[in-house]
Amino acid sequence: MSRLCILLIFLTRFALGQSKVDSLQMELLTAKDDTNKTRLYYRLWQIHRNVDLEKASKIADEGLAHAKKIKWDKGIAAFYTSKAEDFGNSRQLDSAEHYLKEAIKIYERIDFPKGLAGALTNLSAQYGNSSDFIRATEYGFKALYIAQEIRDTSYIVIATSNLSKYFYDHSDFGKAKEYANRAHKLATEADLGEQIGETLTMLAMCAAAEKDTLGSIEMYKKALQIYEEWELPREKASVYANLGVLYSDYAKKIEYSKKARDMFLELDLEKYPVAISNYGNMAVDYFNLVRFDVKDIPPFGTKERLNLAEENLKKCIQLLRETGDAGGLVHFLKLYGELEEYKGNYKGAIDLYKESFTLGDSLYSQEHKNRIARLESEKTIEEKNREIEIQQLELSNAQRTRAALIGGAALLFVIGALLFYQNRMRAKSNEALKALNQQLAEANQIKARFFGILSHDLRSPVASLIHFLQLQREVSDLKNSEHLHGIITDSAENLLETMESVLLWSKSQMDHFVPQKREVQLADLYAYIRKNLTSDRISCDSGNVEQIFTDPDYLQVIMLNLSSNALKAVQKQEDGMVVWDASLEGDEVLLSVKDNGPGMSAEQIETLFSKETIISAKKGLGLPIVRDLAEAIGCRLKVESKIGEGMVVCLYLKQE
Repeated sequence: MSRLCILLIFLTRFALGQSKVDSLQMELLTAKDDTNKTRLYYRLWQIHRNVDLEKASKIADEGLAHAKKIKWDKGIAAFYTSKAEDFGNSRQLDSAEHYLKEAIKIYERIDFPKGLAGALTNLSAQYGNSSDFIRATEYGFKALYIAQEIRDTSYIVIATSNLSKYFYDHSDFGKAKEYANRAHKLATEADLGEQIGETLTMLAMCAAAEKDTLGSIEMYKKALQIYEEWELPREKASVYANLGVLYSDYAKKIEYSKKARDMFLELDLEKYPVAISNYGNMAVDYFNLVRFDVKDIPPFGTKERLNLAEENLKKCIQLLRETGDAGGLVHFLKLYGELEEYKGNYKGAIDLYKESFTLGDSLYSQEHKNRIARLESEKTIEEKNREIEIQQLELSNAQRTRAALIGGAALLFVIGALLFYQNRMRAKSNEALKALNQQLAEANQIKARFFGILSHDLRSPVASLIHFLQLQREVSDLKNSEHLHGIITDSAENLLETMESVLLWSKSQMDHFVPQKREVQLADLYAYIRKNLTSDRISCDSGNVEQIFTDPDYLQVIMLNLSSNALKAVQKQEDGMVVWDASLEGDEVLLSVKDNGPGMSAEQIETLFSKETIISAKKGLGLPIVRDLAEAIGCRLKVESKIGEGMVVCLYLKQE
């Protein structure tokens, strides 16, 4: 049975709560006699509509009287619709129909399409509740047409959902599912919480009709979550009633049905369509306990079960007669006939069957189905005609403005092209300037490093060379002169090698540099160190490593710098030693140089490896040089040191 949906555009939904009620009542006492006071009455009615029907009806009367007093048509129509809902909930359908038609007259007179769409939707639902499917469908399509015309998603969803229900009640489950899916999609896209729950309920009914029980239960549970979130007890009770029908476990069926019955009674909604059907469904469950001899579910006696079935059926049929629900009567009169037949009262069963079949023939005749189909076709044709009219109007307007648009578009295109070209050229210039500035900054940085290295690696050998040349000039002894000549020659060769190392480093800082890696003998690397650093404090151990795949020039400079720094660290110690060691660790060769000098703190090591250090330092720059050269050939560095315990520098070279 369709739920009556009140839709008024200027009224919003408020959360239920005593503090809110008190606040609104205080506002009402001091409010002026204007439209705002009418709105306050309506907000109070909204809060009470689902929890206290008697209070809600009283507030609706007061609000209607106030709206009439200030002669506000919209307010009068709004409270006509409110009173229609109250009468509908108490199943006084004639009164509900009267007030809705009065509201429709006002909305048509003041040309207020949103209010008209809402009133038509509610009138359609009232006819659906009384099983008048012809008029329910007729007014449902009228409401949908207006809602689509004003593009109000909420109205479209409710009207479409109601039409789905009418098709369902007429056993046209294909159409029912089509309209339910359409409504659910719109409600989900617009995030209309309460209406998402309503469309899920309709889809659950369609799934049940298609024998998809699990799918139906899943959709009902999703709807239940939404109703709990929105605090809608009537809708929650309806879901419990429907779950009671779906479950195959009779204990669960009866549990959910009783839960729904108690909630409807608490809400004073015994005549609500789902509440009435719930009595009939409970009767079916008790009857089936007897027919299928179900054990372990109370009551256990056959007589008690049949009495409960008859009691609930009588209650259901009584309420259906009072509310004029012919569709429900057809179904439950037939069921009552089956119960009487089972009990052996064949005369009573025949009378009930006759009444059910007679009512059903008039209600679900083929003529009725054809009329509903015609209504849908007329609505579709009307929509198509309107689309054609709109297209023709748009075409006419387009023809009148085409020439102006073409001229304006051409002018805008020229202006836009010029602006685009200017912006494009400006952007290219800016990008070029940024690139040049970046290159200049990098070049300045490399230059600063280069001069720092020259200061570090060339000062000492040049000073030594000058010193020996001065000694040679002062020494007259031939033998000593020849000795100094040899030293000077060695110093000059060392200076040349140092310059080559510096140039090698500077090359590594250039773009697109690729190291020239090859196999190199570890013994040759050790020999290079001994040749350039003639000291008996250096010890070299090859371990299990014979050769290394790397760029030999870079690695030589790295090892020479590390050896030189280590020798300087131990030169003041009598037992000072520098030890080179090699080993294989997985796919890497580990070269380590260890000294027993004074060591360094972690802060000192971090400073030496900082890129800023090489720019500002005046001495002690061997480790920054090693850092850059190692990075160029893909060598991983690790330094360990403690004050007073010496230093270990590890080189990890991946062997490809």
